[in-house]
Amino acid sequence: MRARTPLPAIPLAEAVVPVGAWIAEATAGLVAAVIHGGEAVARWAERRRELTALDRLDDHLLRDIGLDRGDVEMMMRHGGRRF
Repeated sequence: MRARTPLPAIPLAEAVVPVGAWIAEATAGLVAAVIHGGEAVARWAERRRELTALDRLDDHLLRDIGLDRGDVEMMMRHGGRRF
């Protein structure tokens, strides 16, 4: 039977740190993505509330602020953008 050659020893600190650093970086990226997504949802919800409030105004009040019913309907269809 042939003698086995021992595997080279890898210090534990060198083996764990790169994996740990990768996990920390990946976790930070995931957290940032979740926060960004949450902020986007919050902005969408706020825009939706504002457009709903505009949609409830009568035509006279809309004219007072420089809009008409068609502007509000277009903004509702296009996510709040006025063209």
